[in-house]
Amino acid sequence: MSNHFITICLALLVPFSENPDPEGYRRKGIYAKNNAKFDSALYYYQEALDGFLAINDSVGIGKVYNNIGTVWYYLTNYDKCLEYYNLSDRIFRQLNDEIGIANVNIGLGNYYLESEQNPELSLEKFKESLEVYKSHGNIRMEMITLNNLGNVYSIELNKLKKNNLLDKQKALKHYKRALTIAKSLPDSFQLGGISMNIATTFDEISTDSSDLYYNKSLKIYEALENSFKIGMVHMNRGFSLLKAEDWNASIVQNRKAQKLGFQVNSWDIIAGSSINLATAFDELNLADSALKYHKIHTIYHDSLYNEDKQQIIENLKISYETEKKDQQLKLNEATILIKTTENRTLMLILFIVAGCAIVVILFNQKRLKDQKILRRKDQELRERETVLREKDQELHQQQVDQMVRDQELKSINAMLEGEEKERKRIAEDLHDRVGSMLSAMKLQTDTSDTKLTSLLDETVDEVRRISHNLETKVLNKFGLIAALEDLADKIKGSEKINFELQYLDLTERLENKVEINAYRIVQELISNALKHSRATEIVTQVNRIEDQLIITVEDDGVGFNSLKVKESSSGMGLRNVMSRAHELNGHFNVDSGKGQGTMITVEFPI
Repeated sequence: MSNHFITICLALLVPFSENPDPEGYRRKGIYAKNNAKFDSALYYYQEALDGFLAINDSVGIGKVYNNIGTVWYYLTNYDKCLEYYNLSDRIFRQLNDEIGIANVNIGLGNYYLESEQNPELSLEKFKESLEVYKSHGNIRMEMITLNNLGNVYSIELNKLKKNNLLDKQKALKHYKRALTIAKSLPDSFQLGGISMNIATTFDEISTDSSDLYYNKSLKIYEALENSFKIGMVHMNRGFSLLKAEDWNASIVQNRKAQKLGFQVNSWDIIAGSSINLATAFDELNLADSALKYHKIHTIYHDSLYNEDKQQIIENLKISYETEKKDQQLKLNEATILIKTTENRTLMLILFIVAGCAIVVILFNQKRLKDQKILRRKDQELRERETVLREKDQELHQQQVDQMVRDQELKSINAMLEGEEKERKRIAEDLHDRVGSMLSAMKLQTDTSDTKLTSLLDETVDEVRRISHNLETKVLNKFGLIAALEDLADKIKGSEKINFELQYLDLTERLENKVEINAYRIVQELISNALKHSRATEIVTQVNRIEDQLIITVEDDGVGFNSLKVKESSSGMGLRNVMSRAHELNGHFNVDSGKGQGTMITVEFPI
């Protein structure tokens, strides 16, 4: 019995398919792809492909192959990408489907641009598609094609060192035509992408226009709750601010991007935002923070990125049974060829002649195949249940750990509050009781004894100074900045030292305990510098960056061996500062060397 005849029988048996809604699965795959969930997208596309093959829907099969090619494009597996685009193109050309061919050309245009670095061929494919969409009145695909043409002029030609201001203007022309169409369609996802493309193009032309379109794109993706795209907006905006040398604003945007990158497990966002943050902190001379983000970038860009990405691709190749899809492709091509050369009447006659024996054989083969699929799915379900149980246990342990950390934090806060109350009580006792007793002693002392009288005066003044330092009334009443400026005024009164106080984003008062700890840390570090450094200049910085308070005290003094200090934690002053930083879940760093001055940095969350 010929293979040709068996293929006809298989074509007539497709109504027994188990997949009733392949188009629904295809749309789920598109949604997953738009949210960068490429493993889920391939799963849904495979389900859709099975369904379309089962009902011999050639158009549906061609669409799914095109969709799968796009996923492999995003995963940068360009060999698989081109393979599926060619399969889709072959089907649509057999059907003489102009729209289908144009859709494939969109993917091929991106492939030639990214993989083969051939913008001319890419432009040719996009322009061919644009003419088809216009002739058929398909404005949505016309919008997507215009956006891709803008990408060629704005982004990709720039990568090839062929871009100039004229290309930017061409890009904006295509983007704005696409934007006009997008506004008339209920397609917020495309509207957000086009707006972001316009923003990145405006980066080198008009900062105000760039900010306007970044904000539009951000609002759209926030409404869609698309964390991946929100992260991309923040990262691109952060890079734009980096080029404008607005370091602090760039840090804010890139930290938001990195947080979302970890949430959606996007290596591109994590690596891109990390190198932006490292550059910004380098420019701000915050070496520790810059080093931290350089390390993150190295890990995700050079190591885990390539290794994990390749591993996912290999796993997906196995999980979606590439051998099975190749066999289904052969069956599908044979079916399409038969449908274009023979009619249903001939198929039915041949099927009847074959007899019930073929039906029984094929039915049994299908039953055995279905049983195998059910066993495989049952095994996958059991494995998923095991993974869920392990995740539940891990989540429970994390909750327990968080409770312990919260309790420790409460204990530390209580200790700090008690310490400050004790300072205040001692200050009041020194001022009210000891000070009063010394004043009384002075009245009872023989005024002719000038040495004793002078000594009592000095003692009274010293008690008052100690009381003032302990109580920090300026801090309690007017806040951290007022207290630091008061401290600076006292130091500037000396002609022996040049003192400078700098601070950033501290217009609003912080929590009382935060202000007290910050003031004590600054007070202790300045005191150490005055006592030991023999410096002629001291610069103190207190900066608030989002949810972090960063204190830096730098002098041009004699310096010391910072490694020995970190190892031994010698010196009461530095031990107090290190203890406060540790209690506040912060970081303490000393950068010094003999004859090179000293810079001490304390960073903790607020």
